[in-house]
Amino acid sequence: MASGKKSRKIGLIGVRKSPDFKRVEKEKRNKKLLGKPAGSRNNQPVASDGAKNTKINNDPRLGSKKPVDLFAQPNPLEKVKPKIKFFTPEQELANIENDEKLSLLINKLDSGQDVDRASQHYIDEKLKRHKQLCEMLGIDEDNARDDDSNGDEASDEDDLLATFERINVNKLNDF
Repeated sequence: MASGKKSRKIGLIGVRKSPDFKRVEKEKRNKKLLGKPAGSRNNQPVASDGAKNTKINNDPRLGSKKPVDLFAQPNPLEKVKPKIKFFTPEQELANIENDEKLSLLINKLDSGQDVDRASQHYIDEKLKRHKQLCEMLGIDEDNARDDDSNGDEASDEDDLLATFERINVNKLNDF
C-alpha cells in the first residue's frame, strides 16, 4: 500500500534546473549489425569518385537485356552430316537403287498415301540424281527394264500376254 496520503497541492514536483545547466551527451555506441540492411535489394550502390570502372549493380529481378529471336534459326553448331563421296558414278547409281528409305517412300506414293514435304524433296532429289547418272553412263531406263527379263523366250511370252490382254472382246463378237 501507499506510504503516504496523496495531497492536492499544486507545486513543483521536482527540483528546478539551473539555467546554466547543460546536459552532457553520452557517446552513442554503434550497434553491431547482423546481416544485410533492410531493403538492400532496392537500394542502388553509390559509385565512388575514385573508382572509374565500378559497375553499377542493376536490379537483380530484371532479366537479361539480350534480344530473343521469335522464330527458330538453324543452329550453326549442329553437326552437318558429311556427304558420302563415291569413287565412280556406278557406285553412286547402285547406292541410289539400293536405298531403302527411297524405296519405302516410293512404295508409299504408289499406294496413294501422302508424304510430307521433306520426304517429297528427298524423293525428287534422288530421282533427279538417278536420271543424271543414267544419262552419264548411257543407260536407257526402258532398256534396263527389258534386260531384267530372262532371255528371249520370256520376253516373247510377255509380249504374247500383253497382246492377249489388249484384245477387245466386244469387237470379236461383231464378226
